[in-house]
Amino acid sequence: MKVKKDQTMYSLPTHAANHGGWQSRLKILLAENNHQKSNGRGNLSYQSQSDRSDRLFRIFNTLTKVLKFGIEDPANLKPKHIQAIIEFWVEKKLSAATIENYLTILRLFCKWINKRGMVKSLSDYAPGMKRTYAAQVDRSPQFNGADFWRLWDEVSQKDGNVGRQLLLVMAFGARRKEAVMFMPLIHDKGLYVELVSGTKNGKARTVPIDSELKREVLCKLKKYVSEKYGYGKAHIGHPEKTLAQNLKRYSYILGACGLTKDDLGFTGHGFRQEYMIEQLAKRGVVATIRGGSGQAMTKLETEVAYLQVSDQAGHSRTSVMTAYAGARRKT
Repeated sequence: MKVKKDQTMYSLPTHAANHGGWQSRLKILLAENNHQKSNGRGNLSYQSQSDRSDRLFRIFNTLTKVLKFGIEDPANLKPKHIQAIIEFWVEKKLSAATIENYLTILRLFCKWINKRGMVKSLSDYAPGMKRTYAAQVDRSPQFNGADFWRLWDEVSQKDGNVGRQLLLVMAFGARRKEAVMFMPLIHDKGLYVELVSGTKNGKARTVPIDSELKREVLCKLKKYVSEKYGYGKAHIGHPEKTLAQNLKRYSYILGACGLTKDDLGFTGHGFRQEYMIEQLAKRGVVATIRGGSGQAMTKLETEVAYLQVSDQAGHSRTSVMTAYAGARRKT
């Protein structure tokens, strides 16, 4: 897989590369700051730099071209600009989660221009609008009456590599990017697999091989790369494609097979949700979106269950599990 490493390619979108005015100034600010993580500890991945850059250009493009603010220098961003663009997003019916993500980017940007604290919470700009983190709807394939193996067969016929990636998502709860970059011969550690490449924030984690299904899937993936490539560092993505192209290919094939909210009621991410719900169930916790209380027999057992499963999911906070299983009911 070809992973691009030229940082300049991620500091400025091509559509803005040859413009002056605020675009040039924003390019300078990005070159000076965009490589750092938001907490200032270490460097951000190239893909994350690209995403952050694209969103900032989108924000200032909206402010100048749509809302007609005469901003020559992004460092002159003012509270009235933030208020105006949030009102615009609300009018366009962007979700609270999407607006929160934009506010996070703006909050970081204001640190770059020495205007800390200028960006407030979403409720200050749009009272009554609140982001809901807990899952409200069960988007898992099983709940929606899907037959995984039928879907997998259809996906595999269109693209065998994507089919193998989907196996990893289903059996180990991997994220899309982790599946694309997975190296079976390297990441199989005997009693567990180690997810290293493509993890969120670069944080490696382990997932136990605690079922026959997991072992069968892993053997299938190892057999493929061993016969196809014959070396340890082979991954299950398309080697001739870049990482971005592999990710797009995965989404395209799944969409072509109907794995969308509009068609089947769930996306490929639904298999990850289903994995987390099943892992909780193995520990005596029935998810609230499956009609349970989200609690085990004791408070300690509940906390241990959420801690273990959130760790498998690659989340440092157990509260994130509500996004998969729904909010816990008070007992």
